[in-house]
Amino acid sequence: MKNAEMTATRKFLSSLALLTLFVTILIAGSTQALAANKTKPTKLSATSKSITTYVGTEFDLKVKMTPTNANDNYLTWSVISGKSYVKIIDDDVNDDDIELKAVKAGTAKVRCRVRGTSIKCTFTIKVKAATNKITAKSATTQSVEVGDEFELEVNKYSGLKDRYLKWSIADTSIVRFEDSDEKTGDDVEFVAKKAGTTTITCKNTKTSQKIKFTVTVTKASTTIKARSATTQTVAVKDDFELEVKKYSGLKDRYLKWSIADTSIVRFEESDETTGDEVEFYAKKTGTTTITCTNTQTNQTITFTIKVVK
Repeated sequence: MKNAEMTATRKFLSSLALLTLFVTILIAGSTQALAANKTKPTKLSATSKSITTYVGTEFDLKVKMTPTNANDNYLTWSVISGKSYVKIIDDDVNDDDIELKAVKAGTAKVRCRVRGTSIKCTFTIKVKAATNKITAKSATTQSVEVGDEFELEVNKYSGLKDRYLKWSIADTSIVRFEDSDEKTGDDVEFVAKKAGTTTITCKNTKTSQKIKFTVTVTKASTTIKARSATTQTVAVKDDFELEVKKYSGLKDRYLKWSIADTSIVRFEESDETTGDEVEFYAKKTGTTTITCTNTQTNQTITFTIKVVK
């Protein structure tokens, strides 16, 4: 009996040792992958640096980095004035976006800075007293293509529950709800069905206030577009992804990718060379091009990739 118990104990300890080794390797690999991209942002910018919001509202701020593939772990966010008016509610302050909450009426300044440099982007936040009015967060005039999925969003005031925000579509032959069961809330998803123009309304059933969005649906394009930056810098041994935007009805198999110099960059998986997003691996320093070809139309999009140490 004792021998059996000792054998079982040895097997358990052996399995535990293997599990510990696996976790150690996994953590080390993740740490190395993160450390591989040491590109520090050289510039920060934002679409709008002045925000007006209301007490009780949660909102996001976002910066654009140059270069676009820079490591956002170099960034840090802080409220530099008016800490009694807004507060950071995001667990991660080292990112290209941050979530905040408006606490009371007043003006605050929030800054995103590249650590160890003087590079920064400062936002002015004007917090107004709570209101019982909803406001449009998405543009009230939208243009989409047939087959597109899109989202419309409104800003709630403090205490307003999602169930009181009811959405309706004037012409459901042009646009439909993405999910027939999800027609309430501060953000709702839709699908463009056919070309035409219709209105989508969000109604606050507590106050009867309405916000109308005018949506124009155009015929589906036959042009693919780059979703990733067409000029990129990556580090040796980095994995990276390139992506294009398909038009409605285009199958992944018609999007074929090729690499000009496979000694510099290779496909992450040799059998995954088609589709709207493909992964690559940087082998050695140098510059090469990667091309995505729509074999249905022969349209091409070319990405220039510079691999550095």
